[in-house]
Amino acid sequence: MSHPSLIPLDLLTRSVDPERLLRFFQALDEEMAAASADAVRTIPAANVPSAKQARGTLRRHFMERAVRTAGARTDVEVGTSWTKPATWSYPTVRIGAFTLVLGLVFSRYVGAPRQLRTRSSYVEKLCARNAPLDPQGTLFEPAADAVPTLIPDGAFGGLIVSEHNAATPEVPSFVGFWIPSNDLKQRYHNYSLQQIMKYLHDKIASAKKPARKVVHRKLPKLRKKPAPKK
Repeated sequence: MSHPSLIPLDLLTRSVDPERLLRFFQALDEEMAAASADAVRTIPAANVPSAKQARGTLRRHFMERAVRTAGARTDVEVGTSWTKPATWSYPTVRIGAFTLVLGLVFSRYVGAPRQLRTRSSYVEKLCARNAPLDPQGTLFEPAADAVPTLIPDGAFGGLIVSEHNAATPEVPSFVGFWIPSNDLKQRYHNYSLQQIMKYLHDKIASAKKPARKVVHRKLPKLRKKPAPKK
């Protein structure tokens, strides 16, 4: 089993003001939805392979714009990294113990488990230290108690992912946070943006709850039994 202290949403939302982070994910939700709609609006849906490919490339461009716009709206820094060799750049967001990049997921048929489509070498390198997040663990990994409790910010790799909806291409089937295995072949954890926002809502509400007053009960004083009359 993974180490009990390695709860992904706890790790994601540490070291960042939860209210600002909530605003970021709300903005990201809006901008990612707009990215799919803008791609279809620019290149209308058609059963032509070249049009589908062009729309997919454009949607990926609009997804990058969505991340950068959401960051600018909420004062969350979005960096830029380059592939090696430097053929193209991609956005990176460091939040809590994760460094996030963009990715795509897909389902082979309706109801099938989602799979990660993005398998680039830079993503595999980013996720190379994700083994402690494996919910199943492995016989060959160190015992859970041996996992260091100090995890640097941005140490783990994650993806902001979107799934294309063939039935209604203007609206993605899924937008969320994806934590893959080291080799990208498995999914350790995934959360929709709605799940993350609910988690943050609850975290903020919990922090604002007034501290419960400790009730000090007074012990009853026993009256002395009057001495018998002589």
